[in-house]
Amino acid sequence: MDEFAALVAKPDSEKTDFEKQLLYICTHGQNRKTVSRVPFSHLVASYQASLKDADKTLDVIRRTEHGKTADEDAEIIRSELKFIDAWLEKRAPEDVKFSLREQLDAAEFTEQEQAFLKALGDTIDGAPADADGAWFHNAIYGFKETLGLAPKEMFTTLYRALIGKTSGPRAGWFLSILPRDWLVARLKLEK
Repeated sequence: MDEFAALVAKPDSEKTDFEKQLLYICTHGQNRKTVSRVPFSHLVASYQASLKDADKTLDVIRRTEHGKTADEDAEIIRSELKFIDAWLEKRAPEDVKFSLREQLDAAEFTEQEQAFLKALGDTIDGAPADADGAWFHNAIYGFKETLGLAPKEMFTTLYRALIGKTSGPRAGWFLSILPRDWLVARLKLEK
């Protein structure tokens, strides 16, 4: 999808005859824009983190480096989300799919893991309102030396607490798009 979006964005004067023909076939000759400038993987993660709600997905994207695009391409993004929803349901690999865990039992985590989650929750509770993915990434790594967990263990613990898997979307960015109150409560093992 990202390669297709790049081809669509390429000026006509720079497209080869083959690329023009390929685009014509893919779009059935329609000239209206069908792909936004937000990377496909970003849309997929934002959509799932927003519990598959288009309005919330746009809000999430507005809080990222694609904020301006979310406003300019809102209707195109809404259209893309319908295709993403179908792709997630029928074709997406399992390692791409996720949803936020509804319940969490602190007993699932070791004392070290619990200490990490709670400390991270406290740190995020004091985060600036405009904290971005880099801020959250640095916050996670800030515990690398103090809690005795290797970076891989910290990220695995975090994904288990949030989505019930051992890996997921880029952690800093992912944390930055989640509702702050929910995130802090989850990390403090309150939800």
